[in-house]
Amino acid sequence: GPQFEARIEAGLRNRTLNSWDATRLRAEFNDIARLESQYSQGGLTSAEQADLDRRFIALNARIPGASPY
Repeated sequence: GPQFEARIEAGLRNRTLNSWDATRLRAEFNDIARLESQYSQGGLTSAEQADLDRRFIALNARIPGASPY
């Protein structure tokens, strides 16, 4: 979402991310968003929510300077 994109843009500006890294992170974010949409079709189970949370936390941790949560 907007906060994720703002962190990517900040990383590009301060050169802690290069354009290749930013592209990969954005693609991974979009993959997780698509998975969330698929999971939401029948309502999220607790296991599905935990899976999404784990994926988003791992992705966030790969952005330099980002808090892990």
